[in-house]
Amino acid sequence: MFGTALGYIFRGASTIIFKAIKYSPEISMALGLVTTSGAVVSAVNATLDVKEKVLDKAQEGMAAIEEAKTNHPDEYPDECYKKDLMTVRKDTAIGLVKLYWPTFVLFAIGTGLYFNAFGTMKGRYLGTLAALKIAEEENKNLREELAAKQDGDYEVKDAAPGEVGEEATVVKPGKGPKAYSQYAKYFDESSSEWSKTPEYNLMFLKAKETYFTNLLQARGHVFLNEVYDELGIPRSQAGQVVGWVLGKGHDNYVSFGLYDLYKDQNRDFVNGTEPSILLDFNVDGVIMDDI
Repeated sequence: MFGTALGYIFRGASTIIFKAIKYSPEISMALGLVTTSGAVVSAVNATLDVKEKVLDKAQEGMAAIEEAKTNHPDEYPDECYKKDLMTVRKDTAIGLVKLYWPTFVLFAIGTGLYFNAFGTMKGRYLGTLAALKIAEEENKNLREELAAKQDGDYEVKDAAPGEVGEEATVVKPGKGPKAYSQYAKYFDESSSEWSKTPEYNLMFLKAKETYFTNLLQARGHVFLNEVYDELGIPRSQAGQVVGWVLGKGHDNYVSFGLYDLYKDQNRDFVNGTEPSILLDFNVDGVIMDDI
């Protein structure tokens, strides 16, 4: 009972964290608006103070230097004159920086927040676009497969002798293994987690399947890019919005398609005669709006 309660707490906390991440562009835009507004207010206040705190002092210093140079030229050599002018200019610059540095900092932070929101939204848009393109490609392949079946991919087997009165049976000729999805990735020597030992690779992948299934059950969602990361496979644009979500109508488990024995490479991999495998994931699709 304690474990169940802890699981609900963990899932609730994960959902809250994800919601914050999900709406991070909106949050960044709001914070950027507040920060840049603060920069404008800071600039106005600094401008109101700049004359009294910086420019008037600079003018007084320059006037004193010029007066000393005019009235006491012999006692005020050019070296001292130039040095004093440089000191007044330096103090003026420092005074301006002190007045306007909050404006610069706030503006830089606000601009960074705007760019962060834009970058996040752009990444999600490209990820959704990539997932849509993959879905369109798979839909096209499915239509072509159905069209081929309508053109004679099925054949009718007559009832055998002694089976009078029974309906004829429709038999589909073997077409080989089911096609891989567009999310399939090779687990081979290009992966940092791959080993030359087939048994180790099988054990590793089965353990990762179990881990992500448990994570899905505990947290409520898993992104495909998270799986890619754990397997040492490069991320994809679609992988940041596609994944698994816990709920009715979904598999509610993570599968890499290891035991699709209709595929020869999978059979060889499971039997330990092949160290690499083309993994295919049972993702639920784009899950951003389902969490």
